[in-house]
Amino acid sequence: MWAMLRGAGIISIDDDGDVYEPDGNIADNDLVNAGADMHHKFAVIDGLSSTPNDDKVWTGSTNLTYTGAYNTNNTIIIKDSEIASAYLHEFEQMWGDDDETPDPAASRYHKDKSYVGENVYFVDDTKVEVYFSPINRSGSKPSVMNRLVEVIRTEAQHDVGFQAFAITPSIPLSRTIWQMSATGDIELNGV
Repeated sequence: MWAMLRGAGIISIDDDGDVYEPDGNIADNDLVNAGADMHHKFAVIDGLSSTPNDDKVWTGSTNLTYTGAYNTNNTIIIKDSEIASAYLHEFEQMWGDDDETPDPAASRYHKDKSYVGENVYFVDDTKVEVYFSPINRSGSKPSVMNRLVEVIRTEAQHDVGFQAFAITPSIPLSRTIWQMSATGDIELNGV
């Protein structure tokens, strides 16, 4: 599979813990041991092309497996060069370089990733906010959790619909959703 992807000009990172040599052989298996599992899935499409108008991001919870498209998942495609650039920067941090050859020594994951920069973008007239977890060690990255809590507390006017694999009652986001629902301020709908 790796040879096929490389032949098509596609570079990828997955969370199986293996670092591959250019010939497809396993070079190292340190990613999982370093806590570098990746749950978020995304692809930057045409992000390296010379035409910024064709840049797209595919993102969501859908696993790229035989059953991924049949399970309870979501996906969204956004056509915007600035958003694609933010995702490309996020990818390059984990890849460790900005070319086709990964640099495991320069790769950064989880709290070692730097802040990508902007969070608020406009695609035509639609406001799109982009956040990458977790907060980095310096604390310069905004907290996704804090932003979601803020949106629910200050912007939700009628209802909150959500899709989540599991809800942990002790985290601030879950507590906020339950509190707002319990007061009757918002209707809560989830799957």
